[in-house]
Amino acid sequence: MATVTHANIHVQNGQETGDSSRMAVHVLPKRGLRAGETLVMFLDFPEAPANVCADVMKVLQEGYANAPGGVTSALRLAIKLANDRLINANRGAPKPMEGSITCAVVGESSVVLAQCGPALAYVRTHEGVFERIEPQGAAAEQQVGRSSTIDIFFDNVAHQEGTIYVLTGVYSYPQQNDRMVAACMGKGDAETVAAFLNVNVKQSIAGMVFEVLQGEPAVVVEEVRPARPARPTRPETTDASPIEQSEPKAAKSGRPKMPTAARKPMFSPELQAGVSQAFRSMRDGLATLGGRMLPDPAAAPPSLPERVRSKQFLTVAAMVLLPIIIVSVAVPLYLEFSGEAQRRETKRTIEAQLAAAQQAREPADVRMKWATLQQQVSEYAVKYPEYAADFSEVQVQARGQLDALAKIVRVAAVPIVQFEAVGRNRVASSAMGAYVLNTDVGTANYLPLNDDHTALAPNGRPVSLQFIDVDEVNRGLTDIVWATNSESRWRTEGAVLFGSQGVYEYSSATTRASPWKIAAADETRPARTTAGEIYNGTIYLLDGEIGQIWKYVIGGESLKSEAPYFRSAFESLKGAIDLGIDGAVYVLTQNGTVQKFFNKAPQPFSITGLPEPIGRAAALVVTGGDPERGNVYVLDAQAGSVLEFDKKGVFVRQYRGVGDEFVDATDLAVDTARRTGYVVMSQRLYTFKLQTNP
Repeated sequence: MATVTHANIHVQNGQETGDSSRMAVHVLPKRGLRAGETLVMFLDFPEAPANVCADVMKVLQEGYANAPGGVTSALRLAIKLANDRLINANRGAPKPMEGSITCAVVGESSVVLAQCGPALAYVRTHEGVFERIEPQGAAAEQQVGRSSTIDIFFDNVAHQEGTIYVLTGVYSYPQQNDRMVAACMGKGDAETVAAFLNVNVKQSIAGMVFEVLQGEPAVVVEEVRPARPARPTRPETTDASPIEQSEPKAAKSGRPKMPTAARKPMFSPELQAGVSQAFRSMRDGLATLGGRMLPDPAAAPPSLPERVRSKQFLTVAAMVLLPIIIVSVAVPLYLEFSGEAQRRETKRTIEAQLAAAQQAREPADVRMKWATLQQQVSEYAVKYPEYAADFSEVQVQARGQLDALAKIVRVAAVPIVQFEAVGRNRVASSAMGAYVLNTDVGTANYLPLNDDHTALAPNGRPVSLQFIDVDEVNRGLTDIVWATNSESRWRTEGAVLFGSQGVYEYSSATTRASPWKIAAADETRPARTTAGEIYNGTIYLLDGEIGQIWKYVIGGESLKSEAPYFRSAFESLKGAIDLGIDGAVYVLTQNGTVQKFFNKAPQPFSITGLPEPIGRAAALVVTGGDPERGNVYVLDAQAGSVLEFDKKGVFVRQYRGVGDEFVDATDLAVDTARRTGYVVMSQRLYTFKLQTNP
């Protein structure tokens, strides 16, 4: 009668995890259609819970035991029933369980393999031939649990003493080397093969190893002597249940307690545990071999053959145990000196930090723990790029948690145009498109956009603004705004460009930009114009060097100065970088503060609710026709974030690109009519959609 000896392989990220509910060996009862056969089952559904696996195993077992016909027809029916059960379990499940099923039926003379889905099996015959068996055709392409129509691949292997089988699947066997499997399968019986695979796998693997033994070994009685107590044998499996863990004790190294002495040990606890376990394994192995090979001291004097075997004992012990000792010592040494031990320790630290972040409740504590976790995962990915996928899902989870705490809205940053020249760009939105000024080279372009302002208009292309009477004026341009006669902003349609020595008025009707110079002797001439704005037909120039806002109007053929906004220079405006006007005047300073004025008097505007300080303020936009309507937007170039506030300074939300595309942006514009934002970089212009809800 053929008997099956089996052992499991189950390694997750280099660590053995014990039994798995996805593997089972079932011996059919003596009563029934298929008495004496053994059914070996492996499910390649890594995400399936234990109860689902047990249910599918039971359906496989009962379906095969009760099916009529031959072995292949019975297996086909059993796998079909198991597939139907998995499809039912997948109904309503958030993530469908899909994969493959591999079964082996051990009969009197052969082993029949049945595989459905992307399954794998390995066979090593007694001659040492190693063969990888995979499904073919539809059976290899289908996923069990996805469709009620399945195809099954069969293979028949005749019994040969010493043949080893490994059942696994592509999801339970990622990135493993067939040469490594072949080397491990040459190490001996099923339990030894499983032990070597568990020790040598560096990442993850799950599978079943078994071999078939024909009949019972012959017993030769040389002398009559008192009988020894019978050794316990492995009970025959009579029901579908997880396989027993069979592995050498050398693979179960326990972690010793850390020494209490202050002196740092020469080797890490993992290495010390491995070496200690090696010698414990040698001791246990010697005891086992001694029990098998040495004579019983309570029995009669040993016979001649027993005395010969006792002299061979040490040689056999060395041959059997030496590889175990080498593996037990060499593996910790390799881990110690290759940096693998440090990686695993870092991994455990990250896992502990994840648990701490998930348990945190106070907002400040939650933010701190998730931020720390995100930093640790980023450092891990940089230091161990080949293992970056270990915590990819954790990185997404940490980013989502931090985004929610900081009211970050991740938006799709749509690139509109790539500029040929690199420089510090400023942008202004208009009803039909956008204007972009390169302040480094003094050139500007108008970009006609499509209806939703996500791309250039059909057959559209950038239009270069043509400067007439070009002199020193355009070399000092620092800002640009949309000019329109709507809402009394300006007298014509086009754009106004600002500089320290004058301004340009661009007319979209003539496609020309005409200069308006500021007289060199004018006492109201700015020392350094950092930004400009137009409102109610008046030009406002922000002078961040002396802390003043200069005002001009166009009268006749000249640019006439009005009284400056402040009676004298305003000290707190020194270093100001941008301004916006809605009747009140808002000024953004380098340190990220926003100052608000109405009729030259300071108004309350205190930024509140901001999750973290502004890193590097770059631009400011004010929307709405009066101080009661609209919002204030500030560009933080360091964080790549567009911050939204109400008109009192209360933080509402912030916008960031999905891939943090706005980092190091140079300017910002907002089109409230289309709820569209524009962010310009040194060489690219992006557009994104604003949210309408509060």
